[in-house]
Amino acid sequence: MKQSKFILTLIVLMNMVGLPVFAAWDKSTLVQVDSLYYYLDKNNLQAQVKSRVPGKYTSVIVIPDDITYQGKVYSVTSICERAFEYHYSLTSVTIGNKVKNIGKAAFVNCSNLNSIAIPNSVTSIDTAAFYGCSGLTSAIIGNNVTSIGGRAFCKCSSLSSITIPNSVTSIDYETFYECSSLTSITIPNSVRRIGQYAFYKCSDLTSITIGESVTSIGVEAFSGCSSLTSVNIPNSVTTIGIFAFYGCSNLTTVTLPNSLTSLDNSVFSCCSSLTSVTIPNSVKSIGNYTFNKCSSLISVILPNSVTSIGDYAFQKCSSLTSVTIGRRLTNIGEGVFYDCSKLTSVTVLKATPIAIMQNVFSNRKYATLYVPQGSKEAYQAAYYWKEFKEIVEIDVTGIDQTMSNEKNNAAIFTLEGKRIDKPQKGINIINGKKVVVR
Repeated sequence: MKQSKFILTLIVLMNMVGLPVFAAWDKSTLVQVDSLYYYLDKNNLQAQVKSRVPGKYTSVIVIPDDITYQGKVYSVTSICERAFEYHYSLTSVTIGNKVKNIGKAAFVNCSNLNSIAIPNSVTSIDTAAFYGCSGLTSAIIGNNVTSIGGRAFCKCSSLSSITIPNSVTSIDYETFYECSSLTSITIPNSVRRIGQYAFYKCSDLTSITIGESVTSIGVEAFSGCSSLTSVNIPNSVTTIGIFAFYGCSNLTTVTLPNSLTSLDNSVFSCCSSLTSVTIPNSVKSIGNYTFNKCSSLISVILPNSVTSIGDYAFQKCSSLTSVTIGRRLTNIGEGVFYDCSKLTSVTVLKATPIAIMQNVFSNRKYATLYVPQGSKEAYQAAYYWKEFKEIVEIDVTGIDQTMSNEKNNAAIFTLEGKRIDKPQKGINIINGKKVVVR
């Protein structure tokens, strides 16, 4: 009794000062109005739609703006948790223009629902709201939705079109998990975070536009997006989770931002079509298996900012022919370039050789090692470095400038560090990358 009086007093006070009043649904009873059930908040004259009356599971549901019960008009402001779950015959839903919230699992496994238009009145879509709606082909989300809950459209395997409005600030975990018919997605500038597994196994996804306010891309966010061909990650992104683009087998090019400080474990592992990647000068560490089995990658430049390379980071990059390693590297893990059978040119800008394990360069007996002038003797005395087919001293000044100074990115250098006007036959350093001219 005391609790009820407290709640009533609080509601009155909130009304007096103009604060929004929360709904207090009376879940002890259900009321029937026409063919739908509702919970009521009699203090605020609001209604929450619960479900359809048994025996009336028709293919069409219309959720009204208002209902009249016992002479009073109630605004329908919410769709209850699991309100219409497993309504397999449902093909069409019209949501009233006063609904603010779509509850958890509200339409879970409504497998024949083919489209949904969420009005501008809605501000939140809860967890798993449309989970398993495998017949859903399109969804229009109103312009006031700020939150799309985890798994909201998970396993909507026929969903080919969806528009995310500028009001949305985050895309939660598994939101579009296994939406295998989705072909393109634009993530607006309002979004700050892409959750883990958000677009996992969206196998038809070919195009992604990532807004310029996104700061983090979650674990396996785009893992298994096997039709994705390119991705441009904006400068706002500071974190990319492990396996974020794992198994994107048609991904050919990636643009990484200068805001990125690390590449986590297996981010691009098994991206077998990736031919080039530019690692920005902001990156300090590359995680384990980051580019593992990127079998089309031809050359790699690790800028001076990189201090650590994790285990097997470039293992089985079978097309990799040349590698340039910056001068600040202090730690290189196991098998980093193991089984890179075509690797014939390795350039190291560090004058003092760091300790490496036997399996770091498994192809070293067939490769030439290029080192700074005056450091050949040190490399000839160092374990495993000394086993390269040939060790050649070069002037690394030009290469070092190309890797460190953006103003010099258009410059062309020979492998010995001499600046030239145009590429010449052999290996050239162009835009910070090794290019072979035949």
